[in-house]
Amino acid sequence: MLPYYAHFIDDDQYQVIRFFELFFNTRKHTYSIEQLQKNLGLSRYKIKDIIANGTILKEEISNLKLSVDQNIVTCEDIDQSILREIITQSAKKSIKFLIFLHIVLNPKQLSDNEFQAEIGISSATYFRLKKQLKSDIGSKNINYLKEHESQLRYISFRILEYFDFFANPLLQNTLPEDFITKVNNSITYSAILLGNTPNNSQRQQTLHFAIVNFFRSIQNKHSLDENDNQSLLKLNPSHKLDLFNNHLRETWRIPQGEHLLQTRLFITFLISVQQIPLENLIVLAHHQNIIKLTDSQTKLTKKIIDTEVDIDKFKNFYKQLIKINAKSISPFLIIDLLTQHNWFPEEIDNNANIKKLRHALIKTYMKDTNFGSDKVPLNYIYTQYTLNIANELFPHYYESPIYIAVDFSQQLRENYVIKRLENSKRLNIHIEKSTSNKTDILISDTHDPNFENEFIWKDDPDIIDWINLDEFIQSQHEENNI
Repeated sequence: MLPYYAHFIDDDQYQVIRFFELFFNTRKHTYSIEQLQKNLGLSRYKIKDIIANGTILKEEISNLKLSVDQNIVTCEDIDQSILREIITQSAKKSIKFLIFLHIVLNPKQLSDNEFQAEIGISSATYFRLKKQLKSDIGSKNINYLKEHESQLRYISFRILEYFDFFANPLLQNTLPEDFITKVNNSITYSAILLGNTPNNSQRQQTLHFAIVNFFRSIQNKHSLDENDNQSLLKLNPSHKLDLFNNHLRETWRIPQGEHLLQTRLFITFLISVQQIPLENLIVLAHHQNIIKLTDSQTKLTKKIIDTEVDIDKFKNFYKQLIKINAKSISPFLIIDLLTQHNWFPEEIDNNANIKKLRHALIKTYMKDTNFGSDKVPLNYIYTQYTLNIANELFPHYYESPIYIAVDFSQQLRENYVIKRLENSKRLNIHIEKSTSNKTDILISDTHDPNFENEFIWKDDPDIIDWINLDEFIQSQHEENNI
């Protein structure tokens, strides 16, 4: 669990998550009470309290296996999907998380007193936990978000996505009856105008962002203002944008003075989750600068690379470089760096060829006065340039009989996972872009309730994720050969 999200979880629930993460990360099935005390840095009393809470979770999560025999605690077969469900259930039980939800979205439109009565806490407890939550987040960050409504919406979206909370009845049951249909119609209409074909994960993400916008703007009357006008991506005027502006005004009854900002908010969101096709990035006022920078970087890349590179792979490298450079100007980038784990294998980071080219690309980026040397985009492009070079300029391809569907909302992360899988010839796998009747395993950042064998990676996968996937693939091979 990323440290940032611990702010929103009650301490007792956070310790439960740490308890199960220990089993997951170490791949050990048993620990003594004393070993748990040492590894988690907690008292014997606290460990027993965690075990009691874990036993309750076992009744709520069907595949969770937890048992205690005298001094030995056993937790078997815990995988990524079970751990994700543990985190989600812990959020539901956390008063701090419910307070955050009440403050930011207030889906039931309750007063503070009504909210306290509904969840059964005193006024003193409410204000104590609210003060603690504000302290954890930081007054500077809170003041900034208060002044930037668009970024408050985006970070709320990321938090609720991480805890898989959008399907919760607390949100779903307070939406208008026709809300989801209207959002899907808007997604389809925007896809027609922008020429993109969003996959299931991308549609779900856009729907979730729309839910946050509904509760913030329509239900609770928070509006975008001049600070958002300054920070949201600026757009080139076009007939297609006029059509979408009219659609927002007519479908969602957005006031005349705000529908243009809502369009920019939507486009900024799509850029941040990389859903706009390259040919339609021209919608951005910054488009020419992005292409100019990318062309310079591409020419430099051709000079640096000594060996021949497949033309199609180099085209893919160029296309991904455009998307990376486009996202680097998004005002939401700072939130993604805060709420998402950026990681790649050490062998990639230390590869001499990758390091040389990455350094040259970053240097070119920093020299361009339209982009500059701000710390936030530099942190982002360091990771993304590395992945792009590794994905497209040093690929290997293999196929096999275990069918794995890889379906991420962000194409670059999806490409990275696919390339890592394709490099593992010994695993004998065949990659699919979406689930089919042949699919054995689904890897995604969006839960599919209709699919059993899924690995939900909300963050970039770490070494433990890959080890668990490796072992599960081998177990699938064993089952298929019985």
